[in-house]
Amino acid sequence: PVSHSLKLFVMMGSSASISKTKKFTKEQLSLVASSLLDLFKFERYADVNGTVSFDDLINIFASKTDVFLTHDWGTSHVNHQRVAKINAALKKRGIRTWFDEEQMDEDIKSKMTSGIDNSTLVIVCITEEYMSKVSGSNAEDNCRLEFGYASRRKSVNMMLPVVMEPKMRDTSNWIGQVGLVLGGSLYVDFSRDDIFDSAVDELFNRIIKHIGTPINTAIDNIDWSLLEDGSNSSSSSRTSPSSSFIAPSPPTALFQQMAICDKAITDAIFKWFMQELKIVDRVAKKYTAMLLDADVGSIDKLQKKLKRNRQFLTELGFHEDDVEDILNKLLPDDPKKEPNTSGSSKINKIVASTGPVRTYSNSAVFSGHTSSIFGIVLLPDGHVATAGQDHSIRIWDVDTRQCVRILAGHTNSVVGIQLLRDGSLLSGGLDRMVRVWNLLSGLVLQSFTGHMDSVFTVLELPERTGDSQSSGLVMSGSADRTLKIWRRSSGMCVTTLIGHTDGVQFAMVLQDGNVISASWDRTMRLWNPASGECLRVLNDHTGEVLHVSQLTDGRIVSASMDATIKLFDPESMTCRRTLVGHTINARWTTQLDSTHICSGSKDKTLRIWNLDTGVTEQTLTGHTDYVRCVLYLSDGRILSGSDDKTMRIWY
Repeated sequence: PVSHSLKLFVMMGSSASISKTKKFTKEQLSLVASSLLDLFKFERYADVNGTVSFDDLINIFASKTDVFLTHDWGTSHVNHQRVAKINAALKKRGIRTWFDEEQMDEDIKSKMTSGIDNSTLVIVCITEEYMSKVSGSNAEDNCRLEFGYASRRKSVNMMLPVVMEPKMRDTSNWIGQVGLVLGGSLYVDFSRDDIFDSAVDELFNRIIKHIGTPINTAIDNIDWSLLEDGSNSSSSSRTSPSSSFIAPSPPTALFQQMAICDKAITDAIFKWFMQELKIVDRVAKKYTAMLLDADVGSIDKLQKKLKRNRQFLTELGFHEDDVEDILNKLLPDDPKKEPNTSGSSKINKIVASTGPVRTYSNSAVFSGHTSSIFGIVLLPDGHVATAGQDHSIRIWDVDTRQCVRILAGHTNSVVGIQLLRDGSLLSGGLDRMVRVWNLLSGLVLQSFTGHMDSVFTVLELPERTGDSQSSGLVMSGSADRTLKIWRRSSGMCVTTLIGHTDGVQFAMVLQDGNVISASWDRTMRLWNPASGECLRVLNDHTGEVLHVSQLTDGRIVSASMDATIKLFDPESMTCRRTLVGHTINARWTTQLDSTHICSGSKDKTLRIWNLDTGVTEQTLTGHTDYVRCVLYLSDGRILSGSDDKTMRIWY
């Protein structure tokens, strides 16, 4: 089946007024599709003038795939069915695959060789039968032909082994050609059906590590308007059916048919953005593609989506100014929400207070996690997300206390979570992975690998005015004693901050743009994220520092395994007050108002503190184990997560 992204590639070329005979130099293509240039040898397809036509490009990219899956069918086709399931899961994640069931015709050998040549990575699905076929005496066996050709055409680094049987988990059982070529490679384990989902996640991350940007994603990012025919074409040529782009004859005839089928839908949405909202051509194309990917095929359907969830477009990644204009246009009578000035879609307002806070006399339980809850974060639509030791992130409706979605992908405990400015969710866990999630689809958008030990904390760095290099940066802190800065556009680590002598438990961005980290080495460190320089070391605690936060007045609050909470002056960074009351680890703090905070502790309690007096005004009991995280809601309620497997709401 032809990918939706490739269909958009064709239609966006059409809407950008690019003639099918339009020719591009390598330098021109590098402006809009540099990542795709890596997929083919430009010179092989270029004419004597060193150019390739748009028509040729469509045929070239139509033949390219990210991965080629080689496997044996097995007794009664059982193994083939299991590999087909892997193939379907990869395609669902946006990986373009070559799979024999979808590709074979009469010319089998030609299909196999071109499939391998046009794929970036070869996935080798290993069974005992597959190894036997590869090393067998039948020179015409397809498994033998595929493996032999792949091992000659691809380096071992571009062949990824996948184990399909328990016996094959021991690589000493890999014999013959498979053992010779892949015996030293790290495999992905698909030997048990009960680990399928986590195995797919690991396989996807390994694929991305090998290939970089998937083809479909690279196609989505092309802005053909930068290469429009423009002033070289008359207005009549732009509208003439004979000169405008038309998908060529087979094998791309299917794309033409798909483009015609979707043209009315695409044009209606595209024109609405252009005419009703005056959104520029390039952005209107992008928004149209995003809505089609989200299965929103009309403006009426978009209006219904927004009535149910006003944050829908924010979650998709629309610019906040455009979101406001669209809401005003489609939902003119709806009450307006507070303007967002914080970088996240919903604000927990901190109000001034001169007296005691409300009395919290009741609590209710959220049940669903099967183990400890390590983190809570507020989402744009008013739901909250929790990070669990059960390897999951759960999304909750606060009012009904029901879990409405589960994000599954981490292969060990999820510890750190953070909402990003574009509405996606950042997470880190004991599997050493940092992941970005689409909250709408529940899918992993991106994964970062590089830490040598568990990841405990994740955060987004602010963009610095006038510094384009500061855009799209996230940070993670790990038990490997480092903090790493990652660039989302490339997926690469750009800076590693070294200084802590033990694991980094927590980190956050301060109001001045610097980062403060808390560590098991009993210190906090102040960092300049632009230079990676450590500006200050605070060693006031006598136990491991577990959490750090900043009050609206700028003061720094830290919580430690020495059972104390300390307040620091933001200018001098000296400790001004120590709060004593918890009997063991003070784990987390959240601000309630200008003079009160709430803390959670291993002593199973939450405490509400008066910062002016240093006195505990209330102690909240109900949890039966370690209280790991606390979140204050703008309506005055408090959420807490615990090792007792529950989240509680206090009111």
